[in-house]
Amino acid sequence: MAEIFLRTSTQTTLLALAQAQKTLKVSADRIQSGRRILSPTEGVAAFFDASGLSNRATQLLSIKEKITEAATISGGTVSALNSIINVVNQLKSQALTARAATVSTTAVGDVVSNAAAIITGTVAGAADNDSFDITYNGTTTTITNNTSETFTLLAAQIDAITGLTATVSDGNALSISAADGNDIVITNNVNSLATDLGLATSTNGLVASATAIETAESQHDVLRQRINTLAGEATYHGTNLISHNPDTLEVTFSEGGTSSISISGIASDANGLGISEVNAANSFATEAGLDAVIVELDAALTTLQATKASFTANDIVFDTRLSYTDSLISLLEEGAVRLTGVNLDAESALTLATQTRHDLTLSGINILLSDTALTSILTPK
Repeated sequence: MAEIFLRTSTQTTLLALAQAQKTLKVSADRIQSGRRILSPTEGVAAFFDASGLSNRATQLLSIKEKITEAATISGGTVSALNSIINVVNQLKSQALTARAATVSTTAVGDVVSNAAAIITGTVAGAADNDSFDITYNGTTTTITNNTSETFTLLAAQIDAITGLTATVSDGNALSISAADGNDIVITNNVNSLATDLGLATSTNGLVASATAIETAESQHDVLRQRINTLAGEATYHGTNLISHNPDTLEVTFSEGGTSSISISGIASDANGLGISEVNAANSFATEAGLDAVIVELDAALTTLQATKASFTANDIVFDTRLSYTDSLISLLEEGAVRLTGVNLDAESALTLATQTRHDLTLSGINILLSDTALTSILTPK
């Protein structure tokens, strides 16, 4: 095969053409990757510094995902607590309604023939200055058989006690009643005036009827079970912070684990809140039972509000850390770009200029050279 001899100018042109093709390939790689430095050989310090920044940004992205997951768990828990609070408020409303339906408590003495008669000399055993005590709603009042005290005057003393009503009339008994159904506790003070008058402690305040009791208690226990259901279903990403056996949420904020938070769950089911079943205990049958239930519910609401406030505070922490981590990731990525990132405008201009030179050079070679063998050498494969 005959040798082909190229002039020096032609060789120089071919070398320029090869260099242009190399430049185009490198530029295309840079534009595609978005990086100006693709290997340590192109800039050792910048390459490894940028790699370090990128690796840290990647680690922080993983941490950010965990913080986002924790925020979802905490936010979902707060939503569940709001639902439980609504149920407890319903329970309290029911109990208050039942409490308002109580009948009055009444203490009834002996029948009085003449309400205007003086007690001393009319009632066997009664003497001037004899007395008895009435304790009602935590306050004790002494009722005295004063000189020339009549049944009407004695009833007036009792009627002056806030919350009590006392009545007496000819042919009817002295009657003391409390509209709110609270107990009327009567005890002898000086001698036995209360006994002489036939008066005794009365604790007969009950809800309106046995049917009402049964209905109210059944509804209470149904709603109580609803609390257990809500607490049991408050599971997010496999973590439940308010069930009867709550989990603990561990969240790391930094790559080395030096910054973290541990959130202990708080049992917020009915038992955890101290809300008792009432149907079996017949708790709505008396004022005292209803009052005890209302006290339980008030305490449960206080606990729930405190628990909710705790988790809401954690939400603020998570939001703050997410914002900080986002900013740090952006800063690291920006630093990596500054070290090795490509300027797309400049690279596009370089590609265009190089491609133009490449095309012009190739056209010139094709015009100058007509040798088939040489042309085959120049044609890219």
